Amino acid sequence: MPPNVLVVGNRDNFYSILNRVIYVNIPNWPEAREKTPMDGLTFSEIKEKLNNGYRNSNIDKRIKDILSSVDNKNESKSSLTELRMIIDSVRNIPIGEERIRCMNSIVRTLGEKENLSILLDILGNADYSENPDDRYIVERAKNAKMHSVYGWCGNTLLLESTSNTLEATQSCDPMIGNLLGNDTSTWNLTIHIWQPNTKAIGFDCLKSQNIIAEPPHSHPFDFASCVVTGKLKQSIYEEQDGNESPKGHYRDIELVQVDGVWPPHNVNRPKLLYSKENQVVICEGDSYYMPCNMVHDVEIDPTSALTTPAITLFLSSEYLVMPHAFICQSMADYHNKNTDLKVHAKPLSSKRWHDKIKAISSYLKGEKETLNLNDIVEYPGDYAFFHK
Repeated sequence: MPPNVLVVGNRDNFYSILNRVIYVNIPNWPEAREKTPMDGLTFSEIKEKLNNGYRNSNIDKRIKDILSSVDNKNESKSSLTELRMIIDSVRNIPIGEERIRCMNSIVRTLGEKENLSILLDILGNADYSENPDDRYIVERAKNAKMHSVYGWCGNTLLLESTSNTLEATQSCDPMIGNLLGNDTSTWNLTIHIWQPNTKAIGFDCLKSQNIIAEPPHSHPFDFASCVVTGKLKQSIYEEQDGNESPKGHYRDIELVQVDGVWPPHNVNRPKLLYSKENQVVICEGDSYYMPCNMVHDVEIDPTSALTTPAITLFLSSEYLVMPHAFICQSMADYHNKNTDLKVHAKPLSSKRWHDKIKAISSYLKGEKETLNLNDIVEYPGDYAFFHK
């Protein structure tokens, strides 16, 4: 046999070894591919900037015109297709100030309660649209699998962009798409209802007795988000290097850095984090932009989340980098023993999906004072990407 030839045996072994080779040199901290106008700003400064006129008036008008053209039955021949065209026009803008302005316009305009309820009603009626593209868009939304496996019962895909690579699309390592199981060029518009699944357990890690927080993590994409209703807290994290006075939830807790939020992991490193910004409050009407290299978490009050959950609208860009998560040791141990967590993800039935869309819309319109999606989703799993 020639020297330096590695025998891998079969295809599965090949991909396992290839994945490990790729991640030998994974950075200790997530790195952004492109600089943005938000580099160097704190999360609070970004939020303040996006809350005060950092928009594109043409995008605002185009969205409002589409929604205002919907008839009194919340039916339109091409509303979803037209909204997708707006998203595609924005994803063909290079990373920079104008792209961020447009992303902010999309989430702030569609993130108004009235506008979002109209969009939900359009989706709910699109099964019988005269436009085949609109019917395709709603079928993609209905077939989304990851709505509950994180431990939340309300993750809801609304619109996908087209998946073709555009001139402004940033490239990433193609293995990232293979590992994460998604197309790397597609943008997604998603609403998140911050309501835990009834059976969600999570992992004991935090000292407070009445909060649930995602583990600190970054994303494979940049995103813009707007709080539609309710209140949340976010913290921004950096690695302790000995110069800071540690503060925040994890000031004396060693976490495990892993590649991505789903097992199996090719990276397991002990890390100490400190809160660069601790428990920043974000309320209805607030929006922000988050680059892919920013490590953050979202924190909720589990009591109010049971009946009056916060809702956010979320627009994610193309994939740029491999995401990182910083999880407690007990979650890391669970991941190592349960490497197939994602196989439990499956779409809702058509009826349950429609019931969910209708319930969210009624809540946003004020027709219902409370929202409990657990009775609709009925997710049987108890895993949750929670620290508590």
